Amino acid sequence: DYLGLTFNDDVVNASISGTRDFGTVVAWCRLVGTVEVFNQVEQEIAELVGTEACSIFASTTLLNHGVIPALMGKDGVLFLEKSAHMTMYEGAKIARDSGSKLCNFNLNDLEQLEDLLIENQHISKKLICVDGVNSMTGDYTDLPRLDKLAKKYNALLYVDDAHGFGVVGEKPDVEYPYGKRGNGIVNYFGLDYENIVYIGCFSKAYGSFGSFICCSHNLRRYLISQATPHDLGGAGPASAMCAV
Repeated sequence: DYLGLTFNDDVVNASISGTRDFGTVVAWCRLVGTVEVFNQVEQEIAELVGTEACSIFASTTLLNHGVIPALMGKDGVLFLEKSAHMTMYEGAKIARDSGSKLCNFNLNDLEQLEDLLIENQHISKKLICVDGVNSMTGDYTDLPRLDKLAKKYNALLYVDDAHGFGVVGEKPDVEYPYGKRGNGIVNYFGLDYENIVYIGCFSKAYGSFGSFICCSHNLRRYLISQATPHDLGGAGPASAMCAV
């Protein structure tokens, strides 16, 4: 609860009003339908982060378990940084069990990563998975160098910034060393989203529940049907989106 919003009166009252307006849970999956407040939050988060679109999941764990296998299919190769969050590793194992290849590299050992990318450059679907802000140490990943490598070898960079979103943001300076607006580590480094998908969550800084992936419109449409939490799981409480 980085910013103390869990007990903020406005946030609490919005959640209570959301429960009265929408009930205790939105039980159907996102593939079937939604309520407008989910779409509103997705639009505002996409604008804040700076991407075309955004897709909300009930939790970061479910997002990583569903999105990583959906991106990899049966014939991709996944490069997972060894100290990345365990939920990414669990998602990677699901992808591996479906036929994709899993490779590990050490934190910020980009020479090792490049060797693996060269070794697997013949595979068309390549995904590099890292924490933005490391969940255990608070260290920032070397995103500018990772972005260059991803572009060089035509890989997609998957940045789980659940522990940075809401605090780490754009244009850091002496007065604001974490940056401004809390719009994530990609903006902190002044990068674009040409080769990056960005993952964040609401439970660390926003005083609410849920997670999201910021991506292109095409990828959002794809995930609605191909990521299992959107296809097989409930959306969760709309009151959490009202709090956001």
